[in-house]
Parts: sequence; structure tokens; C-alpha cells
Amino acid sequence: AYLGALAGFTCVHEVVAQADFAVLVRHLMLAEAAPTLPSAAGLDPGPYAEALLARFANPALQHRVRQIAADGSQKLPQRLLEP
Repeated sequence: AYLGALAGFTCVHEVVAQADFAVLVRHLMLAEAAPTLPSAAGLDPGPYAEALLARFANPALQHRVRQIAADGSQKLPQRLLEP
């Protein structure tokens, strides 16, 4: 959300429509966040990440990057420090 806002995008679907941003988001999900998750029976981070990217790419949802980034100080500790 932060990088999308800085790049001038309004909504998440616009961000992930750009190949470089989609690659970055996928990398963060699979290479950074997924290894920190406990193993769960039947949970495969790959398909889950792809499902999230598909959701993020849906223009009907209108997730606004500035709104998402606005409360990031509350989200970052739980998502990056203790996922």
C-alpha cells in the first residue's frame, strides 16, 4: 500500500496490475512472510498467495492504498514482526 501510494496509484488493483509490483508482492508473501508461518495440515502458501493476488487484482473491490496505509502502524507489528 505504501509503495503504491508513493507511485501515485489510488487502488490496490492498479498496483498489482503493474508487473513489477505484482512480483514484489508475491515475493513478500512467499519469500518473506510464508517461511515465518507454522506448518498447518493442508495449507500451501503458494496457492493461498495466488488467491490473495487474484483478490487484490479485482477492480470491483476498490481497496484504496491510502486507506490501507493509514493504519499501517497498527498492522505492521502483527504482520511483519509476529505473523
